[in-house]
Amino acid sequence: MHLEFDGRIRLPISFSKYVNQDIYVRIVGRDNGVNEAKSLPIRITVLPDIDAPVIKINRPTGVLYERDEPLFDFSITDDTLLDSYEVYFLDDVSSSLQTPVLQGVSPLA
Repeated sequence: MHLEFDGRIRLPISFSKYVNQDIYVRIVGRDNGVNEAKSLPIRITVLPDIDAPVIKINRPTGVLYERDEPLFDFSITDDTLLDSYEVYFLDDVSSSLQTPVLQGVSPLA
């Protein structure tokens, strides 16, 4: 039997207490018998997530017609994993947020 893993593992929120500190990762493999193997520990520094996501809106641009179904084209980037997004229509810039017209979850969240 052979196993390979290549993917993301989300750090638990409790790891925020380790910001700017080193933690160690060790992988343990066990078979169906009594054998166990342990990797050497790998040192990892936990950095704080201080930068907000950056949003770029390409469409719609400025004019919509009533009963229109406008095309939306936007991107959201972040230095860490993006969790979710929401799109709202507002009466004016100072309006409070209402029910979103579009919601999504990052495919990797």
